[in-house]
Amino acid sequence: MNPVLSIALDFLLDDSYLVYGPNGELFFAYGIRQDGEFWVQMTDNVHKHPIAFLRAGKSMLEQLTYPLLWSHIDITNKPLLDLAKYLGFKVLRVFPDGPFNTYSIEIVRLC
Repeated sequence: MNPVLSIALDFLLDDSYLVYGPNGELFFAYGIRQDGEFWVQMTDNVHKHPIAFLRAGKSMLEQLTYPLLWSHIDITNKPLLDLAKYLGFKVLRVFPDGPFNTYSIEIVRLC
């Protein structure tokens, strides 16, 4: 599926939100499905304000009422892995994913 169309479909079907940084710049968009699976799409602005990015992620998580959150993260996405670790997510497994046999990490957090 086209990545842009996939994000548009996620916004339509899931509980989706936009998170802005201190200067009004878009940091990331995220969404949560009914079963607790979540997705995150970050912008390059997270590299400009890493501390504000972590605070925004923590604030976002404190507002959620889902008992279980889980997702898969590309193993090369260091900012998102750092955010997941900071927010208390635990790694369940590392596995090959996709047609190019890249690796992903499955994470979970019980609230």
